[in-house]
Amino acid sequence: MLCLSWHGYGRATFDVDLVVQLQSDNVRRAMEALEALAYRPLTPVATRDFADPETREGWIRDKRMIVFQLHSDSHRDTRIDLFVSEPF
Repeated sequence: MLCLSWHGYGRATFDVDLVVQLQSDNVRRAMEALEALAYRPLTPVATRDFADPETREGWIRDKRMIVFQLHSDSHRDTRIDLFVSEPF
């Protein structure tokens, strides 16, 4: 569990926020590594869909998605939020 202080009050978080440089090679390697750790999307899509830039753009435009959420039965206490666009 991580504790985060924002504007003077603490809050517990149980996820890990990841930013991956969204070049095809990087995304594919990141998704392969996460799959090897038994992570899979919370939404009913294939993990490899995240590697497609047009699909990500559609999620951002149509669903206002900010992060692609992954979970693992092997790591139940740690969800992963993978940013669908590079925030910086």
